[in-house]
Amino acid sequence: MSSDRTGPMLDPILDVCLEEVLGGKQPPDLSARILAALESRTRCPASESSAGANPAALRPIPLTVAPARQGWVYEPAAPAKSARMAWLPLALAASVLLAASGYWLTRQANNLDKSHLDGAGALAAQNNGAQEKGVQEKGTREPRHEQDRVARVDAASRRVAVDQADASSRRIAENGETPLLRPDAIGTKDQGADATRSPESPAPKVVATESIDLPATRGPVETDPRIVASASSLAGVSTSAVTDAEVIAFIDRSLKTRWQEAAVRPSPGATEAEWCRRVFLDLIGRIPTIQELELFLVDNSRAKRARLVDRLLNSDAYAEAYARHWTTIWTTLLVGRMGGMEPGSLVNREGLQQYLRRSFLQNKPYDRMAYELVSAQGSNRPGDEDFNGAVNFILDNLQEKATPATAKTAQIFLGVQIQCTQCHGHPFNQWKQNRFWELNSFFRQAHAEREMQGNTLARARLVDEDFAGEGSSPTPEEAEVYYELRNGLMQVAYPVFIDGTELDRSGVVAEVDRRDELARLIVRSDEFAQAIVNRTWAHAFGYGFTKPIDDFGSHNPPSHPELLARLGREFAASGHDLKRLLGWITLSEAYSLSSKFGSKFGNAADDPSLGAAPLFSHFYLRQMTAEQLYDSLLVATEAHAAGSHGEGGAYERQQRTKDEWLKQFAIVFGTDENDEATTFDGTIPQTLMMMNGELTRQATSLKGGGFLSRVTQNPKAAPINQLYLAAFGRRPTRAELQLANRLLAAQGGDPAPVLEDLWWALLNSNEFISNH
Repeated sequence: MSSDRTGPMLDPILDVCLEEVLGGKQPPDLSARILAALESRTRCPASESSAGANPAALRPIPLTVAPARQGWVYEPAAPAKSARMAWLPLALAASVLLAASGYWLTRQANNLDKSHLDGAGALAAQNNGAQEKGVQEKGTREPRHEQDRVARVDAASRRVAVDQADASSRRIAENGETPLLRPDAIGTKDQGADATRSPESPAPKVVATESIDLPATRGPVETDPRIVASASSLAGVSTSAVTDAEVIAFIDRSLKTRWQEAAVRPSPGATEAEWCRRVFLDLIGRIPTIQELELFLVDNSRAKRARLVDRLLNSDAYAEAYARHWTTIWTTLLVGRMGGMEPGSLVNREGLQQYLRRSFLQNKPYDRMAYELVSAQGSNRPGDEDFNGAVNFILDNLQEKATPATAKTAQIFLGVQIQCTQCHGHPFNQWKQNRFWELNSFFRQAHAEREMQGNTLARARLVDEDFAGEGSSPTPEEAEVYYELRNGLMQVAYPVFIDGTELDRSGVVAEVDRRDELARLIVRSDEFAQAIVNRTWAHAFGYGFTKPIDDFGSHNPPSHPELLARLGREFAASGHDLKRLLGWITLSEAYSLSSKFGSKFGNAADDPSLGAAPLFSHFYLRQMTAEQLYDSLLVATEAHAAGSHGEGGAYERQQRTKDEWLKQFAIVFGTDENDEATTFDGTIPQTLMMMNGELTRQATSLKGGGFLSRVTQNPKAAPINQLYLAAFGRRPTRAELQLANRLLAAQGGDPAPVLEDLWWALLNSNEFISNH
């Protein structure tokens, strides 16, 4: 086909495209009209005379993937020089067609009806190009800023999809890593009949639970040192047909619906610097360095936030920081800040941290990790042939007939508090005394073996032994547990799960391994997925859908029940991928809002600190955790260059230094559940520590070679600006800069004492220790 014939032949096609774009019409029949115009043009005498035979068929323009994270865009492959001019008009027509279709699809995505998004846990939108058809109320239109925001979300989703096509084969070949966001998942999770079973409606008695895809053994976990250095993903197989953009959009719509019902408006968006600081704190447990902050701020792409979340969760550069942060969170959750630090403790803290760290480096599916923690057997000490760091959780809670293990397992993995039902029925919900002891029966085969070296505990092993029951005539075939009612009567309990599922009553491990069966029942339950969703949401926002976050029940209904249920289903369908769950939450609109609120913004009523249910119409201001404070001080001050509080050296040595620093915050109460609180709440002990502690003294000294020393020695560094950027993620205001200059002038030209005092004041300010 010659170039002089191609141009006139495509005039009708361009006319149709421009008419549709400029006219603002929806183009469901655009392709048909283009083909009709093409057919009309090819039938005219001029075309037939010049073309001779049949006109050449339209050929697709070849596309190639742009290399290595260059905005995750498709770039047209360069055609041969002889054909370039011939196909230029067709390429232009195709571009206009794609732009019009993309605009139409974006509008359609904004108008998806809620019923299409909340039925059976899956959306109808598929990767094969099927489009969701929503119903929009007549006469309404989405605001322009909402269209722009949804477009940014869609752009982020497309970026990730293209990035996967380019990088997935390379990552899998190198270390088996799977990206966070996986829009190509197929299938849906079948909730089954058990999803609606009431806790008060026991299921038929069974001998064992259904088989699920979990490790065949509960013995020692993998200790290959290569795993420690690898950030590869072992995420479970996703069965979801829903893309990440669709889940994020559902979050946004659900919260907007509640805002409208409560007659509140959302706060304006946070600044780019504020959002960057909070996402660093929540995902890897520290504030960004100046360089990391500036790298984010100079990025002008629309997908910059999705790209940063992906980098923090999936890149090798942050794999260690991510694993360290979540290891700290889960160590505190499982055994507390003091677990394993007291003489004679059965907990080997380093062993537990090693297990958790490797699990997070691998992005181990959450259901597998929970299964291992509940059912683990082996030695608690690293280096032993049968070492299994997961045993430390149960070892820490076996006292008093494993009543702490019963309560903590229910709280952490099921989100229910049954500890008070140990002695009596719960006064406000359906949990009765028998429920506690039925769950406790699952732990009665667990036994701790101690190995001493002199008067020192060398190691402990968690094993399962036959349990003969507590009756006067032990009968392992029906191993019962007794408990006393408040009126003095004795009752009997056998292993029954919270949904009513019963086990065979045998206490013989070879016949019924009770903890193994319990672990399988837990990860199959509806409460399991919702409990971790609620906990993760509270980690990001400061408040969960219930308060407290581990107390589900009719007495404590969630603030957003449909959203909690949907996220639980999607998390389970994602293969229990914790990173993907974090991505959904941190890329939601609510997470990007400012922490400023009040009557001026139209959301003064949204104040959970006063007892109101959270609406998430603004970001809830909260203090850093003690662990976040420690790591942020290291980053802001480069204190590791000034003393022993460093990031250099072995991981275990760094962690011991950090644990010693954190001990001053922990207060342990002598309850059956080993309750723990922290003094890091702005009180006098915390204030004195920040003002006079060794870490702060080193960080604010010019003699140690840290951050303050470095910026002071560089006359071009603008030290005051650098101090504010390092501490707050922003530059000083005009008033702050004027005050600093007056202090410098009053000092007679010597900046050192003023900078030391200013740096000390910034690090002790509420703005520094807050996640805002």
